[in-house]
Amino acid sequence: MIAYGWRSCVDILLAAGAQIETDEAISIMKSHDKYIGELKTDIFQDQLDVWDTSTTGETLLEVALLHGDEDIRDQALGLCLSGYDSGILCAVIQRFSGKELVTTVESILDNRSASRDGDILEGTAIVMAASMGQYPLLHLLLSTLPISMRCRAPRSDFERRNWGFQYWRWNYEDDASTFSTILKLCDESIFGRFIERGYKPVRSDLVDAIKKGNMTLVKALLKAKPIPV
Repeated sequence: MIAYGWRSCVDILLAAGAQIETDEAISIMKSHDKYIGELKTDIFQDQLDVWDTSTTGETLLEVALLHGDEDIRDQALGLCLSGYDSGILCAVIQRFSGKELVTTVESILDNRSASRDGDILEGTAIVMAASMGQYPLLHLLLSTLPISMRCRAPRSDFERRNWGFQYWRWNYEDDASTFSTILKLCDESIFGRFIERGYKPVRSDLVDAIKKGNMTLVKALLKAKPIPV
């Protein structure tokens, strides 16, 4: 009912004690219906676990950061400081800009366990920073995160630049090499940082470097002994 904007029915159910589940709360947060939108401000006051994930893997906080107004966004940011989720990292990079972006990401990364392995959405966050030309942020991510070999690359410039579009959740190239994707987007100064951070290149990375005509990078990749896959 929430998804269809039947506000009167929703009000009756809530008054009768119905509980909003995570997927329903996310549906509310994504809704652009002006009546359903009034429910958004109450979401964080309910007994929902804001770190619980939906059927597509996203948390309520991730969606709130992208689809909420400034008040909801600020509430979500405050709650983000109680934990860590790499999807939230992607959402912040998609929504914020400038110095605010870097300081917000720093705060989020402060909650990340140093023993945590890198995951595909952290690789995606690195690609997002590179594709948007956010080099101070890119250097921060490369100095903080373990390098994930895989990422979810955007299928188009629209998906990369539209801040409300969560391409990393449902419309992406899932089997993209983080290094090769960065190779297409960045200047050459970035690549050495990947090797320094322990990135293990694969043969396709070497092929892409050869196609780019960057012999310095080719030598660096050969020295790093690409994995033959």
